[in-house]
Amino acid sequence: MRPHAKVVIVCVCLMGLLTPAPAQALWGRGWLERLSGPGPFGGNMYGSRVLCLSRPRGTDNVDATRDNIERHGFASQFLSSREPDKRIYFSLFGCNFLDRNEPRLEIGWQLATLRSKENLLKYGPSAPSNRDVNVRMLLVTGDIRVNRVLDVGAGWGTARFSAEDDALFRPFDYKVSQPLRLTTRPLATFLDRRAWEFVTVRFDATKIHGVFTDTQFGAQPGTYSEAGELVWNWAIIVDVGAML
Repeated sequence: MRPHAKVVIVCVCLMGLLTPAPAQALWGRGWLERLSGPGPFGGNMYGSRVLCLSRPRGTDNVDATRDNIERHGFASQFLSSREPDKRIYFSLFGCNFLDRNEPRLEIGWQLATLRSKENLLKYGPSAPSNRDVNVRMLLVTGDIRVNRVLDVGAGWGTARFSAEDDALFRPFDYKVSQPLRLTTRPLATFLDRRAWEFVTVRFDATKIHGVFTDTQFGAQPGTYSEAGELVWNWAIIVDVGAML
């Protein structure tokens, strides 16, 4: 990787840590960009990559995988197979037992529970004073490792919108896709140890499929309508598998 690219990655990560948005903490804090009405959303994000599919490998890759499985100790006990020449693994702690730069497809899931305390929609005088909006997104994800610093992937699932005060509006669901997911491990850019891959920064383009209307959010009729939204999401997540 060129030096200026390393500088860009580090600067982006530092900006994320310093920005006073509700995504500055580790252990899976995320931020979703503002919709046309409510937002932005902030909250917790959880996920795991449980299925690992590697390409046909040479002797060097198999030997490296054997050594990694032996060193993983506790985490390696949760592998579906301890045979290093296999190409498909099931693992509760991700695919960190494979060689760091070995290309592979990782299938997993992601759950985000987000809330917005900002709601710009227009409401009548009888509407509840608490107009916070919650979003819960559950996705099936697929990520391809480019190298130890970068993954590229996509996701598909559902999003449920609900009000903090049930009197504001009833929950409703939409299909959600992430046509682009970029996952970076910024510390691995400079530090050549697997353990430094535990800090991951993820950027997602999230597409909400459907038409938003004012009545769905309990707002005044005729004040809001939006034919779907493409918003940006980012999160700082700790990869427990890399630490183990």
